[in-house]
Amino acid sequence: MRLACGMLAAAFLLAGCSANGGFGMPGPNQPPLGSQQNTAATSSPPPAGPAGSARSGATAPQPAGSPGEGLSVDSASARLAYDGSAAESAAAHRLVALTFALKNSAATVVSVQKLTVTADDERVADMPLNLTALPKRTSAVATVAFQPPKDLTKAKHIGLQFADAAGKTVADTSIEPPHDDAALAPLGDKHPAGALNVGALELSRVGGTQALRLECSFAISNASLQQAAIARLSVTPPKGKAVEAALALDVPARTGTGPITVVETFASKSLPDGTYGVALIGKNGDVLARAAAPLL
Repeated sequence: MRLACGMLAAAFLLAGCSANGGFGMPGPNQPPLGSQQNTAATSSPPPAGPAGSARSGATAPQPAGSPGEGLSVDSASARLAYDGSAAESAAAHRLVALTFALKNSAATVVSVQKLTVTADDERVADMPLNLTALPKRTSAVATVAFQPPKDLTKAKHIGLQFADAAGKTVADTSIEPPHDDAALAPLGDKHPAGALNVGALELSRVGGTQALRLECSFAISNASLQQAAIARLSVTPPKGKAVEAALALDVPARTGTGPITVVETFASKSLPDGTYGVALIGKNGDVLARAAAPLL
């Protein structure tokens, strides 16, 4: 799917137009959506099987207490994301990434094992989680992604229901649907001349399935006087082979994009901690821009 120069106006992964992972211009010095950080965050680490993905601040699971007492959903939002496993980017823009944290104001531990997603009260996804909300704490930000059975951008609202191991709902909330907004905007006369650049790069684990997945969010600025034709995105872990995703994207001269989110699937047994390299690759296989960031 190409983004043409004339597309100006149009969420994990985290609200409104800037919440979608595929599109929407970020504000000055703002990272892509899904980058919320919690200074006092704790959650269980991703297990070997199906899991929710917890960001920084993870701790070992604690014994479960009485569920549903004082648990609420914090900073939840939805955004569109490219499916990095798709052969062509035209077929890739179908995933919905959800990002959220759980706030436990009770004095007991709450264990969350399942997330159900609804669109206008119609169930569209069920995903396994393994999150532990510690007493009087807010969990680390978690990200899940799924392929919706229909276009959720047309829904009026998205419902999130979190359940314990017995299937009892322990927290729920309603959020805005992901928005399919335009991604291109001029850099402005005061922006210095330069080359193609990858900015606001963030990488995080994605839960909700048995597949080993990583969310890559970034923005692109083309400060040169020539259009940049991007064919693929490459993500290289600290150890192991790089994974590529089709990303047919034309960025005109002196133009920037909004946050773009790609969910990559890895065949390895685990995602190692450390710094990951990201590269934008042109149609001829040449590297147009590079960036690196640690896995959150």
